[in-house]
Amino acid sequence: MRTIQWFFVWLLLAVSAVAQGQFTFNVTSPSSGTPSTPTFLGSNNTVRFNANNAVRELTVTVTAINTTTNSQVVREDRFTPNSDNKIDGSIILNFNQATTEGNYIIEVRARYSNDPPASATLVTLTDLILDVTKPKVIDFNPTNNSFVGGGNRIIRATVRETNLKEYRVQINGQDIPNNTGTSLVNNELQVTWDTTGIISDGPQTVSINIKDKANNETTQTFTVTLDRVAPTVTISAPRTDAPPSRNSDFNIVVDTNDFGGGSVDVTGIDVIIRSTSGAFIYRVPRVSFSQGPSSRWIGRVRGLAVQLPNTFRIDVTVTDRAGNQAVTQRATITLR
Repeated sequence: MRTIQWFFVWLLLAVSAVAQGQFTFNVTSPSSGTPSTPTFLGSNNTVRFNANNAVRELTVTVTAINTTTNSQVVREDRFTPNSDNKIDGSIILNFNQATTEGNYIIEVRARYSNDPPASATLVTLTDLILDVTKPKVIDFNPTNNSFVGGGNRIIRATVRETNLKEYRVQINGQDIPNNTGTSLVNNELQVTWDTTGIISDGPQTVSINIKDKANNETTQTFTVTLDRVAPTVTISAPRTDAPPSRNSDFNIVVDTNDFGGGSVDVTGIDVIIRSTSGAFIYRVPRVSFSQGPSSRWIGRVRGLAVQLPNTFRIDVTVTDRAGNQAVTQRATITLR
């Protein structure tokens, strides 16, 4: 009998509370953190909440407070309950780059719009850290507009970010194996790119996306040229059927062709005069170099300055900018 009496008392109180318009209020996002695992706030945030048994319009006020400087950012809006006396609402809480970063709390107050502020229901979120600084990619390799060869290529990037959430490396907008991570080694990420998955050589777009725990993110995009073809090399001069005369000056002309043109530069051409047995005699200095669809390297040998044997050989090695090495070309010359 007493149990029944208490039930009716509870029911009467509940009906009275609804009639008076008392409501329940909860903040669903963000949530409080802990000292060891704080919740991060970024430049763009949304405070989400719900209310039940709301019979009138609610005014919801969100106040973000820096716990060190006590500076505040305040946002407020009004919300009308639906036919079930419920509200599912949200307030945008954004910060700009001038906002002081660091430790914050958020106070969320809800009250009927016509009631005094002191009547508000208060929810306090603690252990929050504001981070509005985007991650920064300081440098990366391979570099923009560079050439890369076949096989496994290493993509590296140095990143400035203390609250890393994830990095992701993509080729031509597509994921590659093992291209994500959540930690850096000495502020550097490293991903292996197996180029055998690319059908055709040519320009490839590499993108490195960095996202921090506050969901600030940055993407570094650059282009490399995939070149898996070794250059071809021709010693155009001197010719074995028209050799230079003893003690005369003569030019050595080397013509190269490679993928797309421009992938052979002057640093990749080495011209050496050797004896017929292979002993080193002289590294030929360059006097001109023209680069294009085909490249031409010209070196000069001073006949009186270099003591050449009657018969010698010219060895030419060429390595393109992607690291592809041509077959060594050799010409054996007998002076007139």
